[in-house]
Amino acid sequence: MKLTDLAIKDTEIKKTEIIKFISKLLHSKEQAERWHRQVTPKALSSHLALETYYKTVIDNIDDLTECYQGLKGKIIGYEPCNFISYVDNQQLINYFTELFNYINVNRNHFEDSCLLNIIDEIKQKILKTLYKLQNL
Repeated sequence: MKLTDLAIKDTEIKKTEIIKFISKLLHSKEQAERWHRQVTPKALSSHLALETYYKTVIDNIDDLTECYQGLKGKIIGYEPCNFISYVDNQQLINYFTELFNYINVNRNHFEDSCLLNIIDEIKQKILKTLYKLQNL
């Protein structure tokens, strides 16, 4: 195996991880929107927290995707997602906590500071959502 072959393989692995990352973010928007319509009437604060998340995070996801593509080229092959039915507020807290942790672990696939700044904005939205789910 040549050094250039290793570089190509590394690039392919990185692109696969980028696709997973952005697919997971897109799924979070769609999942939040579905849960928004499923929460019980007594969970108005959860209903509103989810609405704020899915209506605002999509712009960040779009920015991240377009900026990445401006640097590295078109992303093709987003991963499908399985949606989860609403159970209770703790489920929402667990989901957004896991999403936050996933982003922290996998953000290293994005090297440019402008991309990392967008990811930080997404993390802020997740933390605000968690605050509202836990305290309101």
